[in-house]
Amino acid sequence: MKKYLPKLVFAVAVLLTISIVFLSCQRKDPTDILNSAMKALNDKNYNEAIEYFNKAIEMYPYFAEPYFFRATTYFRMKNYEEAIADFTRCVKYDPSHAEAYYWRGEVYYHLEDYSNAISNYTKAIELDPDNIYYYYSRGTTYYLRDRDDDFKKSIDDYRKGCELGDNDSCKALKDLLDLR
Repeated sequence: MKKYLPKLVFAVAVLLTISIVFLSCQRKDPTDILNSAMKALNDKNYNEAIEYFNKAIEMYPYFAEPYFFRATTYFRMKNYEEAIADFTRCVKYDPSHAEAYYWRGEVYYHLEDYSNAISNYTKAIELDPDNIYYYYSRGTTYYLRDRDDDFKKSIDDYRKGCELGDNDSCKALKDLLDLR
């Protein structure tokens, strides 16, 4: 028995190696899955995109990007509750994902939950203070919420967006200043 043990260990090792190689060949590359998902999303095949993002999440459940893109797909489908849930998962796994906060703000904006929208835009601005779209969206939301000093905050955000080169912010700033 002792003289066969090394051969048995070698045979088991070879079988394990072959099994691992075989299984890894069977598993689709996550980049391919994400590329297929993005193609489906760009082609507006939303249900197909969701299926691909689900596969990517199944393979890598702690990777933020598939949650982000699945959330944007849900947003385009106007499935806002699922979008919020996935943007929340995205920032759980990548707390520095400014776009996820911004887009979660957009979902809240569409739901007319302006306070949560502003909170998410503010976090996006903290993470990426040079993004012109974040200021414009928050400024618009402040204006629509219309509490206490929201008008001034709206002007401040449009002014900052305009300073960063956003024409929409410049136009909105001019319109608000004309209202005074």
